[in-house]
Amino acid sequence: MWIPINLHGIQGNGLGGISKDFQSNLFLKFTGDKPGRVWLKEIIEEISSSADVIQFNDEFRALKKQGVKKPEAIISAVWVNLAISFAACRP
Repeated sequence: MWIPINLHGIQGNGLGGISKDFQSNLFLKFTGDKPGRVWLKEIIEEISSSADVIQFNDEFRALKKQGVKKPEAIISAVWVNLAISFAACRP
């Protein structure tokens, strides 16, 4: 049985393959689950999906195929991903 994959529901680093020329990390520790949930609700729309990354990668490859020497001069992206530690998931 084939089940379609919801690429909008999977972070971009999962299937899309994010190329990172530069990377910044932000480490947070919340005093309880409520502040963490509030923060997550605030940023959830900023998290890059695999659909976003795959679309960008396709456009980048298409520019290269058209002979564009530096596609990064035409299109660029900033990706946001989220990782939660195992310790953060424990009750």
